[in-house]
Amino acid sequence: MMSQGRILFVINTLDIGGAQTVLVNSCNALAAVGVTPHIVPLKPERMFLASRLSSKVVIHDSLCYRTRKVFSASKKLKEIINEVNPDAVHTHLPISGYIAALAWSRNTILVATEHGRHPPGGIFQKLLERWTERRLNHRIFVSRNLQELFLASGITTEKNSSVIYNPVPPPMLNKSEARARIRKTLGISGNTIVFNFTGALRAVKNLPRLFRSFASFAGSRSQNCILLVVGDGSERTRSEALCSELGIEDRVKFAGNQNSVNDFFAASDIFVLTSRREAFPMALVEAMLCGVVPVCVAAGGIPELLEDGVNGFLLEPDDSSEDAAVFDRAVSSDLNVMSIKASENAAAVSSPENHAFKLKELYSALRGE
Repeated sequence: MMSQGRILFVINTLDIGGAQTVLVNSCNALAAVGVTPHIVPLKPERMFLASRLSSKVVIHDSLCYRTRKVFSASKKLKEIINEVNPDAVHTHLPISGYIAALAWSRNTILVATEHGRHPPGGIFQKLLERWTERRLNHRIFVSRNLQELFLASGITTEKNSSVIYNPVPPPMLNKSEARARIRKTLGISGNTIVFNFTGALRAVKNLPRLFRSFASFAGSRSQNCILLVVGDGSERTRSEALCSELGIEDRVKFAGNQNSVNDFFAASDIFVLTSRREAFPMALVEAMLCGVVPVCVAAGGIPELLEDGVNGFLLEPDDSSEDAAVFDRAVSSDLNVMSIKASENAAAVSSPENHAFKLKELYSALRGE
């Protein structure tokens, strides 16, 4: 058992994002088993996800961090650490780790969750990375693939790291009601096959491949099918222009950001992800939990979730020539059976209860309890 039952989390913001959603789900899971999570955001703006936190989670004033102001932010964080006296300080995303390492003292247990590979930085960043590495007690990786990349580069060791998959709570929705409601709102008929992409419209998502592959598939079919795009971002204008160029603007619906993505998953049949790299995509797990059959590039940690032809379908990472054929395999499969298998697998991997148990066990072990 942890002596205080308090964990202090540090993250950049509580805005919409994969790491931020992981933190919210993790804090809620810990709160449900008697731990009191404390959150210190680096920046005061964009607190969208704060409303999703359990009432048992304590949110502190932000550190008002600005670029390169790591020392002033670390001073404020050290004051909060002394006030809270947590069992561990747990960071998400690199800059949070740097600031926590600068606020480190001999009694601090420091844990970091790694969500992806860090882009190379300048001399100042490299110095911060070395400082952080010397003070870090443990790294958590969101997929085995990501851990192996860090192990191969010599950044961490098996002894000082572990894999704990991201927690995703089961969807609380009436699927048939949500499916009918969203389809009616969007003007989608009941027999239309709906492909779904949910996520930030950013370059790393490799959206041109998604739209070109869908255009190739849709152009060869008489059956109704559409692509539902849920999310927004810097690539939206380019994406809309490409859809017009490909002649599929009437088959692609851009829904923008939505508060309840699960309702849109319920209205969909197949979830597609063509990202160049992914560690453990939250949208994929959420889609699977809603019973949407996934078709995803075999990148990063995705093959740890999907078995081709069993609970989804895998696309070649660097070759899109067979994408349309894989889409056809998915549509021609028994979607009902595949849907059940996808949901069961996602529930087993992303259980919030298991996640909370593993974190509590780790914190206690690091404290020698």
